[in-house]
Amino acid sequence: MATMLSTVVNGGTRYSSHLLRSVNDFHTGAVYFYNGEKILDKTEISKANLTAVRNGMSEVIETGTGASLFRNFRVRVGGKTGTAQISDKESDTATFVAFAPFENPEVVVSVVVEHGYRGTLAGMAAETILKYYFDSVR
Repeated sequence: MATMLSTVVNGGTRYSSHLLRSVNDFHTGAVYFYNGEKILDKTEISKANLTAVRNGMSEVIETGTGASLFRNFRVRVGGKTGTAQISDKESDTATFVAFAPFENPEVVVSVVVEHGYRGTLAGMAAETILKYYFDSVR
């Protein structure tokens, strides 16, 4: 889900996903390992479609199902809650994807909580991740 969202918000370039970008020496900053960007392919996304998707994801955060998650957040966020229904006997799986900052995205987060009931639960985890990221990077 993170790769898909990243492809959409960057205009159609799909990069290889990775969990670790680099390993650096704490004291000197020397790079021991670097996992650079690898382009897998490019998809044509019209500007109109890209704008529509991004604006919809802004509405989710500003007035929709994610509105309670990012009140007074230090950067503008776009996101989407989701619920994957399991069965009548089990609680649904909660999903949430987000990107930030809205105007010039630099990070995408995807959270899946099995039996999490609603997407806002996964959104709470995403909010914590984004808060940590922006408190650490900025």
